Amino acid sequence: MFWEEKIDQIAKKHGPHGFKDPFTSWPDILKNMEDRFIIKTYDSNWEDNIKRKEELVTIEIEELDTLLSSLSNDANYWLVMMMGDYPTAKRLIYDCNTAALKDLISLSKYSFYIVDKKYSWLTYFKCNAEKITLYKSGIAGSPFDK
Repeated sequence: MFWEEKIDQIAKKHGPHGFKDPFTSWPDILKNMEDRFIIKTYDSNWEDNIKRKEELVTIEIEELDTLLSSLSNDANYWLVMMMGDYPTAKRLIYDCNTAALKDLISLSKYSFYIVDKKYSWLTYFKCNAEKITLYKSGIAGSPFDK
């Protein structure tokens, strides 16, 4: 099944309040994220250029769902999906509630970012074969802070 078909299924399952694909707004949303959280360089490598990057925790992949349960069920977040396992891979942005976010993340094995809709914090989930390391940037506490 193609990525677009999977996205269509998630959109149908969660409805317009739970999941949106802001395709035409991506450039503005990415610019806001980069202005707030990413040190500008000659390339688009977010991973190595996160401002005030703070490591929060390393977890086993099986613990991800429990960690994501720290997010409010009453809010939507920006989910930035990496479409490859290299730092400059294409990024896709989605507006998701927690349930849609979990469904979408389960479709990919690559690293991803969750960003507060008010751009108060960014969290980077660096995925490898067995573990996920979570990093944070921003002026406000994230739901994943200990």
